[in-house]
Amino acid sequence: MSMKYAAKVGAKAAAVASVAVGAAVVLFLIFHRMRPHPLPPPSDPASILAEANRLSWLGNWDAAGPLYARAEDLFRAGGDRRSEIYARVGRTRAQAETISLANAVQVVVGGLRSPIAKAYPKLRL
Repeated sequence: MSMKYAAKVGAKAAAVASVAVGAAVVLFLIFHRMRPHPLPPPSDPASILAEANRLSWLGNWDAAGPLYARAEDLFRAGGDRRSEIYARVGRTRAQAETISLANAVQVVVGGLRSPIAKAYPKLRL
């Protein structure tokens, strides 16, 4: 085997190895982000809402929906109407494929028309 041929083979092997390492790193990062995160304490509505938001941003509405519903109940029990509305709209979005469009619109419009939503512009986003 000539030295030129051996150098070419060695360069190709190094390129393949670097691509394989890069792919392994990408796959690790993807699956690391997808691993289940510990659920927030069942009585802390702010943590539950934060986890629901995180899941929704990842597109996992099926997992986010029950968390939005739990946060909504806890915010209602604690008298935090602003956060209750926010969680209700999140829950409604999570259920968008299983409830009627008219019902979803009614919930969102009802939330937006409330005096609390009018006082807090971030709720209207």
